Amino acid sequence: MNLPKSIRVQKQSKVFKKTVDGHAVGEGPLDVTVTVRWDDCCGNGRNSFAVTADVYKAGRPKTDRNFVMGGCCHELVEEHFPELAHLVKWHLVDADGPMHYVANTTYHASEIRKQHHFVYLTDDVLNKKQVLLGLFSDTELEAVRERFSDFDLEIKSELTSDSKEANLDAARSCAVWPDASLEDLLDEEKLKARLPALMEEFKRDIEALGFTY
Repeated sequence: MNLPKSIRVQKQSKVFKKTVDGHAVGEGPLDVTVTVRWDDCCGNGRNSFAVTADVYKAGRPKTDRNFVMGGCCHELVEEHFPELAHLVKWHLVDADGPMHYVANTTYHASEIRKQHHFVYLTDDVLNKKQVLLGLFSDTELEAVRERFSDFDLEIKSELTSDSKEANLDAARSCAVWPDASLEDLLDEEKLKARLPALMEEFKRDIEALGFTY
């Protein structure tokens, strides 16, 4: 896979400042400082990209008392710094691509349905009272049915905590592919095939900032 080669830079960033209306977060005027960086300031041995913000009450000292929010305030950046909005999608991309590009994308695009089953047996000796046989997995359930085929069983099934629905928006964000279908996002080969072109686009945006790629 031929990706654009990146030159490691220890520190490379730009800062953008603006005072904005803070009504959307229940505040008055806010002083917003946005930092855009493409460097190895984390000391990981490779450059990574980030768009972060520090937000304080306007005109006040930059102290904890006046701090409103910080970090990935991307909705605020997109609203008040439209010239940076196209960069938000690259947050946490490094020279190899978006963070855990294939694994994160396919995880969010997939549906995981795991169940466990409470199996109850009605026992005539106990005056038709139900007895809980136990908690069984999908693979164990058929064996339980066969073992107690002569009994009246009631099965109550629940999804386990690691079950999940597919999250199209999250998968698209991980892949930086805003119009992809779930089928696209589950196709590892298709994801890998589009990565070189994606990283060429990223390189152009980095160099347009005046950064060394």
